[in-house]
Amino acid sequence: MTEFVGRRAAATYLGIKPSTLANYVKEGTGPERELDLVLVGRRFQAVFTKDELDRWLDENPKIKNRLTTEDRDMFARKTKTPKPAQAKTTDPRAALVHALADAGEVIASACGTCGATVAKDDPEAEQTYRQVGTWPYSRQVRSWRFHRVCSLSTGGAELLALALDPDARPVRVTQAHADVVQRIGAPLAYRELEKASSTDAGRGRRPFQHVPGAELAELRAAVEKRHLELTVPVPHSSGWPCGVCGRSHELADAWDQYQGRPVCAGCSQLIQRAGCEFNPLLTDLAFQRARDLIPARRQVSPFPLAREMASYRPLGPGERREPWTYVTDLPEVPLTQEERLAELLAEAEKKLAVAA
Repeated sequence: MTEFVGRRAAATYLGIKPSTLANYVKEGTGPERELDLVLVGRRFQAVFTKDELDRWLDENPKIKNRLTTEDRDMFARKTKTPKPAQAKTTDPRAALVHALADAGEVIASACGTCGATVAKDDPEAEQTYRQVGTWPYSRQVRSWRFHRVCSLSTGGAELLALALDPDARPVRVTQAHADVVQRIGAPLAYRELEKASSTDAGRGRRPFQHVPGAELAELRAAVEKRHLELTVPVPHSSGWPCGVCGRSHELADAWDQYQGRPVCAGCSQLIQRAGCEFNPLLTDLAFQRARDLIPARRQVSPFPLAREMASYRPLGPGERREPWTYVTDLPEVPLTQEERLAELLAEAEKKLAVAA
């Protein structure tokens, strides 16, 4: 029995447009199609038999361009029924996933994040599902299972932190992890592997065993290096201290530049404030910040900046300078007459107290 798969083939045989045939079928006045649909490519197509199309033509003699009996026979001899597209050979592991989805049975499977085994009776296990097929022939099937802590690692930074410390509960993430992931990426999830399957029971693997040890070591070193840059003060790459306060060490990301010299984060803020309208000059702001550190009786007007001092030079090996320490090199202000008399009186009282 000759069959026509799809409305286009049937409409061509009837001598009408596919849209016209679709309207007839929708209204219930067209030829009856078979109950079963045929999958062609990615779409399900309706099937019409030649006998049903001939019956409908005979009952509708007013159809324009209708084929004669001889034309129908000729058309039937030349028309071949297209065969449905052959589905690709399915992976037996995928078939097992479908079988388990239908049966509802929970088995030991591989965690989609770390790759280690998720036990059947793990009360914290997270089960995910996915849709297969197209509507209205779609259904939900069981997909990857995850350890509870692995289900929390949804981002690259969390995944990297968990890979470096599989026993972390909960996942601990620092800015260093986030920076490393943003710079080099971290494709560490087990489900991202080409031949990974959720039905794989793990076979005794350890968490993240699928990641090469050398790659983990490289990522760990990158995170530690970034952590030091974020938390440990270091000298400026030029070797010069801050040109305003003389500080020698600052966080790597906090160093700034002003008039060709490095400046620390605090002094960078001073410079920005000094450049704003209605704010005092930079030297006045610097004095306000340093006045509590200046020894008594030091001459501070005008107050010099670190780069203006003769001692301003590149750092030596292992040398470390605190901010504003150079103020000890400032000249002393001479004593007034009253101050000298008060100093002599204090010395005399001290001597009398010792003699008594």
